[in-house]
Amino acid sequence: MTNWSNDPGYGGAQWQQPGQWQQPTPYGAPPQFGNQPPHWTAGGYPPPPKRSRAPWVIGGVVAAVLVLVVGIVTVVAVSSGGSGKASSPGDAVKGYLEALARGDAEAALAYAVDTPADKTYLTDEVLAKQIEHSPIKDIRILSDDGVGSLGSVHVAVNFGDKVSDVTVHLDRVDGGWKLKTGAIKLTFSSLVTEEAGSKTLTFFGKPVDVAKPTYVFPGWLDVGNTNPNIEQESRQFPLLLDQMSGYSSGTSVSFQYSLNDTGRTAVQNALKSALEQCAKSTSLKPANCPQGVRDSGLVDGTAKWTWSRNIDDLSIADYLPADLKVRLNGTTSYQVSAQGGNGTRSGDVKAYISGEADVSQDPPVVTLRS
Repeated sequence: MTNWSNDPGYGGAQWQQPGQWQQPTPYGAPPQFGNQPPHWTAGGYPPPPKRSRAPWVIGGVVAAVLVLVVGIVTVVAVSSGGSGKASSPGDAVKGYLEALARGDAEAALAYAVDTPADKTYLTDEVLAKQIEHSPIKDIRILSDDGVGSLGSVHVAVNFGDKVSDVTVHLDRVDGGWKLKTGAIKLTFSSLVTEEAGSKTLTFFGKPVDVAKPTYVFPGWLDVGNTNPNIEQESRQFPLLLDQMSGYSSGTSVSFQYSLNDTGRTAVQNALKSALEQCAKSTSLKPANCPQGVRDSGLVDGTAKWTWSRNIDDLSIADYLPADLKVRLNGTTSYQVSAQGGNGTRSGDVKAYISGEADVSQDPPVVTLRS
């Protein structure tokens, strides 16, 4: 008998053995049929292979990387100051002051036309000290004018508790606006250069060469001295925006030096040492010492002096002249004994102190007059 179920050439349905039923199709999925013929498109050709999405993915990654790189370059350009050009005079002044306020020295200088000859004190480190002492805040652009190649801005800004209210002049440069200057030029007169105190002068802890111009940002100026015995004052400080107008000629500064507490103590100690040294002499009238005995009955070279270590009415001037030599005046006393024709004689001697202390040296050097 013919087995119809096993004849592959007959078009009837294939029977399955019991226990081999196909699993039911999951809900929502199309039914699955075994051994289905390949699907052909119209015309009898197979469908074209699907295009890979890899190029699109790679292209997207490259574009993202490019955007990231451009963003990084932009951030670097902004943080390092950029060109400093602004679309209006007011924007230039505001950008300059904002750069100072955040401590970006390079960005601040980029807003100016002129480049300072020396940048010793035009650094982020120095600017950080300035804004820590006197923060720059409350920038107000009160007027903003630009005609042709010239611009002017009326601005008010706080440097700590000081208000700078000035008109700043600008130039149009390469399609943008820039301040004429970004720093204050300090000059020193011949009198200043000859002062002993100027030789040890410092700005922000760094030595100042008063023989040439110095440039600083507007604001607080830390003036010091490597000489521990003196301090200095200047009527020109603080230096604010109004001092930036005279860039070509500069702002002339001078100082007045005085003895500080450390210096006063040092002078007193130096004077005591000098008076002690005078007591070691065997002369009846020691050279460069305040004491002396005029007695022809005593033999010179036999004197023995003892200083009382008392100084009365000592006068030490606070104001220091250019050579930093302070005048000294006062009184003291010694006991003396010396050989005479009738033996040893002794007595008390009152001495008047007159001299000067050179505080340009550390410790000070005292010179007494006889």
